[in-house]
Amino acid sequence: MRILILGAIFLANSFVYAQKINSYECVIEEISNSYDVKNLENHYLGQIFNVNRSTGIISGALKNDYVNKPIIIDPGSKDNSFKVINYLKIGEGLGRGSNVYSLIVEEYQSKPIKSFTYMDNAMVFRGNCKNK
Repeated sequence: MRILILGAIFLANSFVYAQKINSYECVIEEISNSYDVKNLENHYLGQIFNVNRSTGIISGALKNDYVNKPIIIDPGSKDNSFKVINYLKIGEGLGRGSNVYSLIVEEYQSKPIKSFTYMDNAMVFRGNCKNK
């Protein structure tokens, strides 16, 4: 009986741990673009966004879930980065153009804080993520 109880506790803790590492919490630390970066820095620097590693959906200061659902290219591992992309074709968004979104989180880094690069067309955001 004691073994069953210990086994149940172990499974419950494993489930909770798996749920906790199923997302990233990221902080924007750098922005680059071909136009007025100062206004963007005032708005975005230090802001937080979250990434659901199961769906690829980004929420918070940055987003990637619009008309089309995000596509996880690589779930990340000790050898590879987590990679997710999304897009809006001409006519799918509010404007007349198209959009491409991509996020790379360097999951392979052995440290608990992982570097990220997020691109919203030509605008590039960089910073760090941690498992949430």
